[in-house]
Amino acid sequence: MKSQGTALLLIPDLTKKSPEMAAVLAKNFINSVPVEMVVEVARALAWKVPEEGVALCRMRINKDILCSHVYYDKAVFLLRIRGRRSL
Repeated sequence: MKSQGTALLLIPDLTKKSPEMAAVLAKNFINSVPVEMVVEVARALAWKVPEEGVALCRMRINKDILCSHVYYDKAVFLLRIRGRRSL
């Protein structure tokens, strides 16, 4: 639980400095990372490694859709962002 909190604190700063590391943290803690933070990491990755941003969004979409219909809105939000070319 403590490491999840630490990851959530680190991800925004890492998104600016090292998007690849932010993506690794987001993937490892995909269940506790807010969807808006996933979008920010994916946008930062779009310049360096766009396929990683797509993979991260896909992981979160699958998690949200498979969990429950309650998360459909979050999945649609991610798909809408993914649909734009300039994340």
